[in-house]
Amino acid sequence: MAVAQGGRKAFVVGGTGETGKVLLQELLKRNTFQRLVSISRRKVEYQDESYNKLEQTVVDFDKLESDHSEAFQGFDVGFCLLGTTKGKAGAGSSNEGWSTGAAFWREDGYICFEAN
Repeated sequence: MAVAQGGRKAFVVGGTGETGKVLLQELLKRNTFQRLVSISRRKVEYQDESYNKLEQTVVDFDKLESDHSEAFQGFDVGFCLLGTTKGKAGAGSSNEGWSTGAAFWREDGYICFEAN
């Protein structure tokens, strides 16, 4: 198992989704970060001991700027894996203007990922 180097800290937004779950598992398994925080709408009760090192911060995504900006401070790396499914978004939803596949980009020092 790799040892966390240099006290790096990371957060994951969207860690309860299908892709986010896999990312959290990999980050915990590799022990890349000294501190790993999942930022989500609700606290998740994990049964596996590998999640003991994971911290959880609950936020209201409708009030991020006004009430929860501090939740994103003090990190070296951030992963954003927010998304939805057509089933949850509804039959009338549209992804017009979106390509299929995945997109990566850098924003304010973070690497962002979006799967369509």
